[in-house]
Amino acid sequence: MADVLRFDIAKDPKGNPITYGRVGDTDGLTRSVKVFEDGKPLDLTGYVITFEGNTSKYKTKVFDTGGVKLVDATKGEFTYTFPNMAFAVEGQYERAYFSFAKSDTRKTTGDFEIIVFGNSDIDADEAETIITEYNRLVAELHALQEQAIDDMNQNFAEVESEMEVLAQKISDTQAEIDRALAEFEAGDFYTKAETTNVINQLDWQKYPLTQSDGTAKYFPSITPVPNSLADITETGTWYLTANQFNSLIEETTVPTDLRGGGWLIVLPFTGSADSKTVYQMWLANTSSEGKNRRPIIRYWAESKGAPSDWVELASTKALNTHISNNSNPHGVTKEQIGLGNVPNYSVASTEEAEAGIADDKLITPSTMNYFYLAKTQKRRQRWDEGLNWIAHRGNNTTYPENSIPAFLTARRHWGIETDIQVTSDGQWVVMHDATVDRTTNGTGAVASMTLAQFRALRFDTGTNLSYLTDAEKTPPTFEEYLLICKQTNKVPVVEIKSYAYTETHYDLLKETLNRFGYDETNCVIISFDFTVLVKIRILYPNMELHYLVDSITTSNINQAISLGIPAAISSNYNQTSVNDANIKLIHAAGLKVAVWTVPEPSFDAMIKLGVDYITTNSQSGNLRFSKLSLANGFTANASSWNMDTNYVEELGGNNVRLEINLSSGDNTQSTTIADLPSWAIPMYIQYANATIRTSGGISVVSMDVNGRRKTDKPGTITVGIGWSSRTTWVAGSTTYKLD
Repeated sequence: MADVLRFDIAKDPKGNPITYGRVGDTDGLTRSVKVFEDGKPLDLTGYVITFEGNTSKYKTKVFDTGGVKLVDATKGEFTYTFPNMAFAVEGQYERAYFSFAKSDTRKTTGDFEIIVFGNSDIDADEAETIITEYNRLVAELHALQEQAIDDMNQNFAEVESEMEVLAQKISDTQAEIDRALAEFEAGDFYTKAETTNVINQLDWQKYPLTQSDGTAKYFPSITPVPNSLADITETGTWYLTANQFNSLIEETTVPTDLRGGGWLIVLPFTGSADSKTVYQMWLANTSSEGKNRRPIIRYWAESKGAPSDWVELASTKALNTHISNNSNPHGVTKEQIGLGNVPNYSVASTEEAEAGIADDKLITPSTMNYFYLAKTQKRRQRWDEGLNWIAHRGNNTTYPENSIPAFLTARRHWGIETDIQVTSDGQWVVMHDATVDRTTNGTGAVASMTLAQFRALRFDTGTNLSYLTDAEKTPPTFEEYLLICKQTNKVPVVEIKSYAYTETHYDLLKETLNRFGYDETNCVIISFDFTVLVKIRILYPNMELHYLVDSITTSNINQAISLGIPAAISSNYNQTSVNDANIKLIHAAGLKVAVWTVPEPSFDAMIKLGVDYITTNSQSGNLRFSKLSLANGFTANASSWNMDTNYVEELGGNNVRLEINLSSGDNTQSTTIADLPSWAIPMYIQYANATIRTSGGISVVSMDVNGRRKTDKPGTITVGIGWSSRTTWVAGSTTYKLD
């Protein structure tokens, strides 16, 4: 029968089979899963179900939702097919569980065991066998308790006189039976004593028999007549009288209180015909004697000879010690599967877990959490740092997109976004489009050019192109971009374009990132191509990944979840799917939300929704920037050689810089030149110097930056002292504090 994982999220899991595979397995191992909460099926409607695990020695993390298939959401039933990546690392999983996320709710199951075997382990087949035996026994514990009852005691001619008394017992214990069945469905299995009590009180009439005529198979029908129970290997349920049982030569192997008449249940054999394994269960007819009826079971390989000892069916002790039972049919010992010298360590304290040094301590889920928090503090600080702005293809407002000057001048944003792809000779270069036609003087696909051919191109479109040097017009390499990010202390936000990249391409990518120090915590990789992100996650388990999507859907949320934290969904900002409900759902799953490409007037709406990243073409970012709206006839003194410089910008440290370069306007003192944006208004008035053009040359004058406490024209820039001799322009620059 199929292995079933049963979980009650309010209890520890019990009796679950071990899940095992081999490195490189591609067959898609599937488990049926049933989930309960306090004994009742957990309604999974609307939940995002994720398998989460840490492979052996925490080498990789596995987050997967793609293998989940709901069977009956209201009953908490689904199947899960493990992805290939789940069996990429040899050894036992450190932890493995399922999580369920909906809105602000997140629930998790207890851990279950997963063991992955290597390809070259000469004892691996034998190790698989012992785990298979374990899983088979667990499954049979679930099934045989029902099947045994189904097949046994149907020859009730011998117990007909007990029916009236038995019916009364059933009535008296119905509540106990109902509770037992509910706990069985929840995976909360009975102890041996509880199982015996319930079996003794069940109504044997209602279960079918082995024979079509409603009777058990009869012992004398076996030819030749067996000398021992071990001689009975034909599948079925066999009834023996007390005299027939006592005639067997091995009757002493059965516990004293279970000897006499009863039923022998022989299960279908497993294995090939020449390596058949026999399973027997004995149920004594002891009810008339007032004794406990408790099933016992044994098994053996016919080729090995003697059967194993009888084991009580409800005994968990036998299962717990099974791995070291040298009488198992294949003769596998715990030493053969690497457990022979495992010491009995004590549990690590909180301090020992945080230090992560001791090699003679065990770690529990809670202490593992302390270890994780201590060792990933820097990563989590970066991950939890709040709202950030990203310069789209650099400062493309002032310079051509993805150019060296655009990267160098993107100084107000947390990160600088760019696009990379490979040339025909496998070198990573910066270019947004698949072809070079739109932005350069060349034609053709980037992938068709060598690096030398790509570097021979020149940008031929973009803002202020004519003022760039020839070197500045050269499309940059990935290395040049990373060097600028390093020099300007900006986070690289690297979009990898969709392409059939080879392992050689990825190796060069990783080597380049590592060479510039961008290995895990200070770089973001983004892509529309999910397969690219999966590959990067293998290369960098802790790197932040952004899945680019045109709009947010349940499917791409699940894909992003499967990438594991840190990861984000990055969507076109003006889609209706960028809404409060979806953002809460993404955050509840532990992910972040990024939006692109957001114009400055839409910043406040995105901030209100609670997004985590804003990619923009605006010059305003983490540090704000604003052009001044001039008043009273003042105009910008702009020309081909004199840029428009009337603006305010944040400098950090609560400082603001003001730049003006004006012509025209009124020279009267206290005349308003421009209003300041609210974020740039200081608390107190600031007096700044400016230079004016006069008929005789130039002269130094003042301009006033009026703070919040000034009763007349607070929050404005006004004409100061000495302007009356101005004939044309006035220019000034000042830095002031806001408090």
